[in-house]
Amino acid sequence: MCGIVGFFNYNNDSEHFLVDLKKMGNSIAHRGPDAEGYFMDQYVAFLHRRLSIIDLDPRSNQPFVSKCGNYVLIFNGEIFNFRELKKELEKKGYSFSTLSDTEVLLNFLIENGVKKLHQLNGFFAFVFYDKPNKKIFLVKDRTGVKPLFYTVDNNVFYFASEPKAFFSIGLKKELDSYHLHEVFFYRFASGKNTIFKNIYRLLPGHFIEYSLTSNSFKEIRWFHLGKELKTPYQANPFSWFENTFHQSVSYRTIADVKLGMMLSAGLDSSSVLYSLKKQGHDITTFTISFPGFKSDEYSLAKKLSDDYGFKNEKVILTNDELVDYLKRSIYFMDEPLVHFQEPHLLKLSEIAKNSVKILLSGEGSDELLGGYVRYKLHYFRIWYYLSYFLKFIPDSSLKSDRLKKLKRYSSLRNESALLLMNANNIFLKDLEDLKVYGLNLLPEYRVKILEEAEKTYPTNKFRQLLYIDQHLYIPSLNDRNDRTTMGASIECREPFQDYNLLTGVAALPDKYFSVRGKGKLLLMKTIGRKLPEYIQKHRKIGLSIPWNSYIKEIPEFKEHLLTMHLSPIITDTFLNQLNVYENVQEYLKGDTSKDYLIVNLFMLTYWYNLIFN
Repeated sequence: MCGIVGFFNYNNDSEHFLVDLKKMGNSIAHRGPDAEGYFMDQYVAFLHRRLSIIDLDPRSNQPFVSKCGNYVLIFNGEIFNFRELKKELEKKGYSFSTLSDTEVLLNFLIENGVKKLHQLNGFFAFVFYDKPNKKIFLVKDRTGVKPLFYTVDNNVFYFASEPKAFFSIGLKKELDSYHLHEVFFYRFASGKNTIFKNIYRLLPGHFIEYSLTSNSFKEIRWFHLGKELKTPYQANPFSWFENTFHQSVSYRTIADVKLGMMLSAGLDSSSVLYSLKKQGHDITTFTISFPGFKSDEYSLAKKLSDDYGFKNEKVILTNDELVDYLKRSIYFMDEPLVHFQEPHLLKLSEIAKNSVKILLSGEGSDELLGGYVRYKLHYFRIWYYLSYFLKFIPDSSLKSDRLKKLKRYSSLRNESALLLMNANNIFLKDLEDLKVYGLNLLPEYRVKILEEAEKTYPTNKFRQLLYIDQHLYIPSLNDRNDRTTMGASIECREPFQDYNLLTGVAALPDKYFSVRGKGKLLLMKTIGRKLPEYIQKHRKIGLSIPWNSYIKEIPEFKEHLLTMHLSPIITDTFLNQLNVYENVQEYLKGDTSKDYLIVNLFMLTYWYNLIFN
């Protein structure tokens, strides 16, 4: 786990460009505090910041240059099956001077180029320089666990693990008001777009091939879930799933440093913990606690940890700390916060860093297996048809906030569009009520993924929704996990995102999916039934953060709340259609009907004021 930056196609001025390269590297030093190394020639400049995880010896520092001098690699991530790949390469005559996965990846690429990326099991973002052919490849893993951004300025191609590296050398930082539409409505920009003009993210499962000869590049998709579904050879999908999951957890314990676990009382992280226990690992668990709030799961998580014989550490982010952690998480994220849990995960990561260097997470299970409550409407077809009648029921008669949200959501009677909006906090009905017009609500990349989902699962809206979330929502969660853990110089690993699980589960018949009860049939029928009863019966909460209380009670937050209508992101964009000041006053008087809007605007304006001031 590391940070990478660099550029190519420049007029070589070693002293000047080395200064820029160092500035870019320093801006992401949190990603790799253990070592720094760089490579420059007349065409390229690469810099690597290392967080040592596998083979701690300095000989495994990067960049890696081949023995012949013709190939260079900088690599962020881990290749979990590197030992198997190494054996195959040794049979072909390759020799190794380190115990690292980086040297294996370098030789794998020398042997195969990018033709056999599908053989890699891991998460990664790397840049490979093929000097004889004057080509550079930028490659990203299947689900976007590891970030990689790029931009072109004055014909120079720049890349970095985080956008802040570009701004550190004076590249223009400018809000893209067109993609602000999508960020406001969907919470994040999809596909290769970011909130910044001319700053792009390399898409999951894609690589860029840059030709130094023609000074041009093309982006190629090397992993397409809809075309690569695999049917498990095992007769029993439940046995296959359990065995594959344990293998995935086992891979993610490969390290020469200590492991920890982000633990809630939920089924997903509890299942990872069970697998770790079964495999004989001794780890420390870390749990976020919210004393006084009904969503606090600490006591159950602590009990599970105790029952399994693991040490647990409670993490509490106090109100006094929250302002600082919100600012710092915005700095590490670069783009607007999407999930609003970032400050708490950053604090957890900093606490964990005192004793471990890797954290395992249960991220990805809900999207893989169908665990969100919001999926139910598209699973129970009768619910979808009955939801139409909610529009005839006054809000005053709907006692449940969930039903009120469902009413807002289901007022649009286009189910394909509803699938795209399933993870939203703001819906089409809200825009009508707020009198906000002229937004692009069907961004090209989201429509493309919807079309792929409909082609892959033409008769099942629920399975389409899983496909959509795996391509849109999961990358946003991975960004959150990456930046908050790497902000504390710690690595995060997600066993549910192993590609064998992803492709195998996606190929299973519909009967192996259900949202009844906790949903996630494959998990509940295997590892879930081996968990303690108090975990099996615990209702799904998720990491719920009481932001409505925070922004009303913490003085600095309340001051921002009262003045956020003056932020340029409100006054100078389409958001000026909103009556922000009036809505805030109603909110402070106890009107909860626009909680979703106020919290979203609070985060967006807080982000803007920090990033652009």
